Amino acid sequence: MTFSHLLQPMKQNVIRFIYTVVFGILLSFDSQGQIQEFLSPNKGLEIALSEADEIKMKRILASKEQRREIAEMAGKETVRSILRYYEGTRENEITGYAIIDDVMGKHQPITYLVAFDPQLKITAVEILIYRESYGFEIRQDTFKNQFIGLGEDAPLTIGTDIRNISGATVSCRSLTQAIKEKVAYMNVLFEKKPFPEKKSLMKTVPLRKDPETDRWVEKKRVQMHMGTFLEIHAYGHNAAIIDYAITRAFERVNDLESKISSWQEDSLVGRFNKERSSDRIMADDDTRMVFNQSLEIYHQSEGAFDITIGPLMSLWKIAEMNHLPPSPAEIEKAMGLIGMNRIIHDRADQTLTLPIPGMRIDLGGIGKGYALKVAAEVLEQSGMTRALLNFGGQVLALDPPPGQSSWPVWIRNPFQEKEVLMPINLTRASVATSSSQERFFQFGNQKLNHILDPKTGFPSLGTASVSIIGKDPTSVDGWATALFIQGKDHLAAFRKSTGMDALLIDEKGNLYTVGDSFNSGAKTLSLIQ
Repeated sequence: MTFSHLLQPMKQNVIRFIYTVVFGILLSFDSQGQIQEFLSPNKGLEIALSEADEIKMKRILASKEQRREIAEMAGKETVRSILRYYEGTRENEITGYAIIDDVMGKHQPITYLVAFDPQLKITAVEILIYRESYGFEIRQDTFKNQFIGLGEDAPLTIGTDIRNISGATVSCRSLTQAIKEKVAYMNVLFEKKPFPEKKSLMKTVPLRKDPETDRWVEKKRVQMHMGTFLEIHAYGHNAAIIDYAITRAFERVNDLESKISSWQEDSLVGRFNKERSSDRIMADDDTRMVFNQSLEIYHQSEGAFDITIGPLMSLWKIAEMNHLPPSPAEIEKAMGLIGMNRIIHDRADQTLTLPIPGMRIDLGGIGKGYALKVAAEVLEQSGMTRALLNFGGQVLALDPPPGQSSWPVWIRNPFQEKEVLMPINLTRASVATSSSQERFFQFGNQKLNHILDPKTGFPSLGTASVSIIGKDPTSVDGWATALFIQGKDHLAAFRKSTGMDALLIDEKGNLYTVGDSFNSGAKTLSLIQ
């Protein structure tokens, strides 16, 4: 009889106690941190200056008087005389600037990137390389996004306009001071430029092949949305129309994020989570669509997929900052706020109500799939039918590239990150993978799976990876989470209720498939020793 079978008859609080003991034992083996490279400099620049068609590295020399002014603005005694920076341009007009530099953390340097728009306002902050065991929380979007939109008029002071993170105080202060210095450099050495004019390309350029050429034009662009990267790879016959279509798709996703993001306090969902339990909120079309599909998956998965997981996610994130897993009592309290069936949905006036104080919803497990859907709709409305969209690892393929029958996509071995497990040929379909290795809660140097089981309150056990293929990216996204939690015993029921294909790899490396998309046959993978 396996360990999981012995656990099944036990009461819920006993299960949680055992989970806590297991995690505590794992954490006792914590070791020194290793270098963590989150982004290469080239990838960081590509994302930060995504509107540019050309990026050049430049240097500028500050005069003695300028250095004195920079030092005064930055609150430092001295500053360097030479600033190395990157300038992004499109059609010879400046679209933005970026600076890559190191700043000393508690013991080791932190390599970071800060980007500015032509008006010298911060547009992005990225951690490229982190070299310590603690303080890594500064890579989280909730910290980095505080800088966006700030400029010379912001004090950039920890505790006022920049909130500190418990457990990462030194790193937060060091990075904030470094960014304050770069803001000073930019405002002393550069003049504010107007934003490049955005022209309505659909009015000036007809949607047809270029009359002088019949060749295909290929475009790739990347932007940061919902805490990860959205890459759009498209083919067409006119570069201007492709750029216009991709820009509109990014704008559509940005608009969606302002509605369904749970970490943006001014989003519709953010406001919903802050309202008193008796208050109702009007759901717009997008939020209503995502809610309805979430509710459908919730019922079909018997509660394995639950968007009210928010309080539990927050508990584990706070515990991660404090470097200690939550206690059984804390988990039991959070579990009292879980249950999508508790949300009151008035279909007549299209309102939602959270009936219990403290309940929160988190659409992170399905939002990116819906974002892919609406972004693809925008591309096709602009005539871009040959495209591949990759949003944080979930892929949506439209028509294939010219001369090809499909888009090649690869499923990776969850135990060997750089090893390709199998190729997939994708056309007019989406594939999403939930993996125990892709994201995690980190306590010191110990990593724990980030996918929480709504029925236990702990990271889901037994599954290493689940990949889903289907026509609707929203359902694919939600089911990748649900089936990961449910496990291999629910594969047949999943196939019967959804008609989608799935590949599940358990923690022992055994492969299980339903549908025809994953033609690998059952086998065992080599595990990392």
